[in-house]
Amino acid sequence: MKVTLKILLWILTSFGVLVANAQRVKPPRIIQNNYRYTSIGLGGGSSHYFGELAPYKYPIQAASTMVRWNGTIDYTRHTSPWLATRLAFSWVRIAGSDYAFGKKNLTNFDFANNYIRNLHFRNDVKELSLVSMLNIIEQDKRGYIKRDRIIPYLFVGISLIQHNPKAVKWNVPGGVVYDYKAIQPEDRKVAANWVSLRNDLTGKIGTEGQGVTIPVLTTDNYPKKYSNIQVAIPMGIGTRIKINDNWDFSFEAGLSITTTKYLDDVGGKYANPLDLPALSNAPYSISPLPASFDFYPLSNERLLANPSRALKDGYFGEDREPDLNTIDVFFANNGTSPRLSQERAYSNNDQRGSLLPIPDSFLTFKVKMNYIIGKKIKCPPIK
Repeated sequence: MKVTLKILLWILTSFGVLVANAQRVKPPRIIQNNYRYTSIGLGGGSSHYFGELAPYKYPIQAASTMVRWNGTIDYTRHTSPWLATRLAFSWVRIAGSDYAFGKKNLTNFDFANNYIRNLHFRNDVKELSLVSMLNIIEQDKRGYIKRDRIIPYLFVGISLIQHNPKAVKWNVPGGVVYDYKAIQPEDRKVAANWVSLRNDLTGKIGTEGQGVTIPVLTTDNYPKKYSNIQVAIPMGIGTRIKINDNWDFSFEAGLSITTTKYLDDVGGKYANPLDLPALSNAPYSISPLPASFDFYPLSNERLLANPSRALKDGYFGEDREPDLNTIDVFFANNGTSPRLSQERAYSNNDQRGSLLPIPDSFLTFKVKMNYIIGKKIKCPPIK
């Protein structure tokens, strides 16, 4: 995370230099007072998630997978022909699916590995941001009525986000031994079927073992629970288009780089299934995991943490078996053991997320209507 913080600090410092240079060019005081005005904006658009389930390595495929929506309202104070400050609240839904991303290219190792992992999530991110906006073109100093027809701008700032990644519960067959084909996700259209991945169904343990204080194996060391409140750095570019004296239409593209790897609930290693809740913990074999029968009693918590052996996709409920067979052939032809989709030993301490210390982020495209609250110009009294 130190590298990430250094990059964010460099971005803020660079933008601060631009703002400082812009402030040097000041119109006369009477013109400054005439120029200052306030606007209120309302709008929305699309949202695009980047993280373990939609890697930065494949930006086009990641941005076009599981596209969701956002809504925003903001208050902007324009303080000079160059600068403005904006306070905004945005509700951003993001989502990710190993099935949807991996299916784009089953004969690529990265896509195939995601497909096999079979994780999914959705997250309603609430973002409160404070940003500085820099007009790329200096505005007319006589005030907002004389503003340019088209005003391009840059922005960068800081924000607080509140998030809670969720996934669809699994319909778990009873008994110790189970049929892979019998594992089905619940109906995702029912709100009650979406459960918090941070707190699982018991409210105590996360999918990567967060919250486990006394592990079954003393060699296992689980992280603390990640916070639902995080800091982010929003930045981007936009254009305002003048409709009339009091109304602007704007289009904006913004990227919020967070300080967490857990917008998608994926960032570390697999937990020992024995440390995740279930009615029973026997029988179990840590290594190797048998391919032909159950290796631990099923529970929703264990499937939410590791659904790789399920033959159904967790988000859409689609059958994965034909694609898994395609992947098996591809892996076998490239020197990797066949039936990887059934035999892969996802035991404790195997990597679940990316090894790189790169935080998750989300990209938003917004269209907005902005209403300008301008001061009426009063003529001086005749003496």
